[in-house]
Amino acid sequence: MGFIRGALVTITTILLFVSLLSTGIFLTISLSLNYNVIKPEVQTIVQGIILEENNVNGIDTAIVAMQLYCKQTNNTMFVHNLEGYDIEIPCDVINQGSEAVINHTVDDLVEQNYYKEYDCEFMDCFNQEGPPFFLLSKHSKDYFNHWFYICFIISILLAIGLFFFAQSKNGYPFLIGILLIVASLPFLGIGKIISMVIGWEYAEIFSAFFTQSYAIFLIYIILGIIAIGTGIVLKFLSIGRFFGKLFKKDEKVTKEDIKDSVKEVIKEENKSKKKSKK
Repeated sequence: MGFIRGALVTITTILLFVSLLSTGIFLTISLSLNYNVIKPEVQTIVQGIILEENNVNGIDTAIVAMQLYCKQTNNTMFVHNLEGYDIEIPCDVINQGSEAVINHTVDDLVEQNYYKEYDCEFMDCFNQEGPPFFLLSKHSKDYFNHWFYICFIISILLAIGLFFFAQSKNGYPFLIGILLIVASLPFLGIGKIISMVIGWEYAEIFSAFFTQSYAIFLIYIILGIIAIGTGIVLKFLSIGRFFGKLFKKDEKVTKEDIKDSVKEVIKEENKSKKKSKK
């Protein structure tokens, strides 16, 4: 029976560690794909692509053509198609020059890409041509958020199972705390891992997934410390209860001694009364 319990504890501990690690990864990606978080990252990537595909002279020539269009037709909006996206640029922005036009174009592309309704499942979207910009969208965030909740529920169930399998309940919080702290360490070094694949064609897109990794590291560390702290408190409470029981026992013995003493005194008095009557 002891061997089976030990095996169950070992297997459950390993599964819980893997589940905690997976939960952290999916939560990191989900948080990193929040619009306000991912927007600056995507802006840098898209701006780099635009400047790479169009030299400065070409952009300036295009701006001049746009300005002429606004003047000749008295239009207030210039519409052009870029990578399948319809970009609307106000003439007020065009008159401010190339930098303003590029910034407006990038902002529009980022917003359209993020909220775009994709007609493919997440894995099927990889079969589409061109850069996998769907990875930096709400479509992708919802996918990873879904897996985060699944892993989180599995972690809770495994933690409950480990509590019942563990022979020492007092040591349970320490075990959970250690697992959380160890699981946090990969999120501290994720930057080094990304730097190893920086030569990859889509390394910038990949790195945008883990901008919130340090936040997850802190969350796991804090939860681990809280769990260990809880274990220490429970340990002291159990010691306190142990000493409390000892003192209670001492108190009971003292009361019994008093009772015995009272009985003996009464007996002595009765004896003395009997003798006096004689």
